[in-house]
Amino acid sequence: MLPWVMEFKLQWDVDFGLSGELRLPAVVMHVLLGWLLLMLLGALWHSHIRAGWRKKLNYRSGLVMSLSLITLALTGVGLYYLSSESAQLFASLLHTLLGMLLFSGFAWHYYHGRKIRQQSLWRQGIR
Repeated sequence: MLPWVMEFKLQWDVDFGLSGELRLPAVVMHVLLGWLLLMLLGALWHSHIRAGWRKKLNYRSGLVMSLSLITLALTGVGLYYLSSESAQLFASLLHTLLGMLLFSGFAWHYYHGRKIRQQSLWRQGIR
């Protein structure tokens, strides 16, 4: 997706990217995976997210992750429905940036969650 943002939104000359016949399947997979990620966020809300916020454990990185995913969803919808070119450009760049940072945010949340879990087990005498 990044070459398309560079080519179509930023008007840069790009020498790499998918061929024309692979663009539509790539976009369809991107959208489907986005919807699956939103469904996963909804499922996590009932068990994982609310419990972490109640216990005040790892909730800062969890909040960053939740807000990032919601912003990704909103900017993704904005890419289809915003009429202003400047608003579409902003939504596209924000969507791209958050999408690229999503993995590092997840790694940060996972690492701190494991550390909190290990400390809890150590305090309980379970190693």
